[in-house]
Amino acid sequence: MNKIIAFILTLLFPWNSVAKPAPIEWKELVEHSDVIAFVEVKSIHRVDLSNGFSEVQIIELLKGVSDSEILKVYWELSTVSVPITEILNDYVLFLRRKDDGSYKPSVSSKSVWRLETVNSRDKSRNYIDLELGLNMIESLPDELYSLVQTKSCNNYTNAYKVKRVRLENILHYFKEKRHLSL
Repeated sequence: MNKIIAFILTLLFPWNSVAKPAPIEWKELVEHSDVIAFVEVKSIHRVDLSNGFSEVQIIELLKGVSDSEILKVYWELSTVSVPITEILNDYVLFLRRKDDGSYKPSVSSKSVWRLETVNSRDKSRNYIDLELGLNMIESLPDELYSLVQTKSCNNYTNAYKVKRVRLENILHYFKEKRHLSL
């Protein structure tokens, strides 16, 4: 009897629909961020098993104001959050200021954009592929991305198209203050 009830519940409430992150509009992501910055990770600190913080240095402030070039950004290990732990990669971060002056990602996993570096000497060739949780950002301005065909990371799926945001495009977008007209 218990197996029948479990089977019926599985049909009524599929687990994969519960685990999907909710989409967010680009406008919401920008508006809910006190600071948006292109940053370099300076240090990573683990507080406990699932929490930590990273100290990041602002390379370019895109939105907001900051009292310091170094920001303390708290993160957690979870299915809806992305830790800032790749010390060799730069990031574009969408952050909310906490009461104690530190920061946290403004909208869970959609606020942490890790750059893939094509050529570390030429920063203009850096990009972010909006995959996984990042592909849930809706109404992204067309000028920020191009659709590119990318290889699958395994042998079981075919290549697929992904929105690729070039760092130079996002820097230009905020420098021109286009976010103010959202």
